[in-house]
Amino acid sequence: MNKNENMFWQWDEEIPSVVCEAIIKRGLQLDIVDAEVGNNLEDDEGRVDHSVRNSQVGFFNADTDAWLFHLLWGYMLKANINAGWNFDIGGQQPPQFTIYEKDFFYDFHEDGTFHQDGMRKLTIAVQLSNPADYEGGEFVFESGPLSCWPPNQGTIIAFPSFIRHRVNPVTKGIRYTCINWFEGPAFK
Repeated sequence: MNKNENMFWQWDEEIPSVVCEAIIKRGLQLDIVDAEVGNNLEDDEGRVDHSVRNSQVGFFNADTDAWLFHLLWGYMLKANINAGWNFDIGGQQPPQFTIYEKDFFYDFHEDGTFHQDGMRKLTIAVQLSNPADYEGGEFVFESGPLSCWPPNQGTIIAFPSFIRHRVNPVTKGIRYTCINWFEGPAFK
C-alpha cells in the first residue's frame, strides 16, 4: 500500500494474475463499443470523439459479475478510509472493462464534477495486463506526485474522481484495465 499526499491510494500487484486473466476473459465476452466522452453530466449524453478518447469499453453486469462489484467495493472502502477522504459514498456504477490497442489513448479528463447529485466521487483502476504484453499506455495525473502509474499486473489505484488524469497512447500490444466509479451526494 502506498499513500501519497491524499491524492491517491495504491496496492501494488494486489490482485493475483490468475484473477486478472479471468477478468480479461470475462471482459472480452461483454458487448464492446467505442468509448464515449462527455457523459459525466446529466444534460450531456456522451459522444464518440477519437481526438479525445480512443479506446473500447464494455460494462460488467451486477447479476452475472457480482463478485467483481463486491471486490471493488471493498477496495473503495479501504482507500476511502485509509487515505482520509471519508467521502459520503452511496452507490457504485458498473465496472468498466477498457481495451487500449495500439494508438489508443484518453486525453486529460476528470471522471466526476464537484456539484452534481449522484456524482462520481472515487475512481478505482485495476491494471489487468501483464506489462510484457504492451508498451506505452501509462496512467498519468496532470499534476502531483504520480507521473506514470506502475504497470504491474494486479495493481490497484484509487483516487478522487475530480483529479485530472490521462492514459498515454499504447505503442505496442494491448492494455486491459478495469475502472470503477463510486458515487454519492454533491460536495458541499
